[in-house]
Amino acid sequence: MAVEQHVDHVIVTCKAQSYKAKNIIIATPPVLASKIHYTPQLPVKRAKLLQSMIMGAVIKVHLAYNKPFWRHQKLNGAVVATDRAVSVVFDQSPQNESHGVLLGLIEGDYAVELSALDADTRRKRVIADYVYYFGHQAAHPLEYVEQDWLTEEWSQGGYVAHMPPGAMTTYGDCIREPFDRIHWAGTETATEWTGYLDGALQSGIRAAKEVINKQAI
Repeated sequence: MAVEQHVDHVIVTCKAQSYKAKNIIIATPPVLASKIHYTPQLPVKRAKLLQSMIMGAVIKVHLAYNKPFWRHQKLNGAVVATDRAVSVVFDQSPQNESHGVLLGLIEGDYAVELSALDADTRRKRVIADYVYYFGHQAAHPLEYVEQDWLTEEWSQGGYVAHMPPGAMTTYGDCIREPFDRIHWAGTETATEWTGYLDGALQSGIRAAKEVINKQAI
């Protein structure tokens, strides 16, 4: 993909098509935005910022059961741990309790480790952690669904890009700074709820206002 800026317009060239616009808003993950070919080249600070902001490592799993059995044991289904692969668990059962659903998150080094396993082995590791937390009733879920964000082509990780030590103080002040006709959005650029949909929405509204205000001048 390429972005070519001119005096009064921008050309965005994709694999099979080109588009012309007065301005553009780039809201892709920084690691992917850094791979776009820019003409003229991005300012050094912006380029280094995008290259520095790497995505986290996360696998999300949902396990469904015929009922939220943990509630009947007076448990809330919430877990936070540091010594198991599934380090965070939430109860996501429907309100009517027609089924029980436990959402689990595998993060950091554990996510990298489990992502390298075959699907069946990974499933067994996850279920073993659920059994450790909730007992033998967790051993046979009706359904097991996983999302390995490390293997996603268009995000290459989750939940959000983060800055290693020194990146924010060296490059961070340009994170929302337009480059001529290129404006920047995405949850990483939010001033509140960075990493969440709320932050993504805030960033989109801010970038859209920038473009609108530019047209009004």
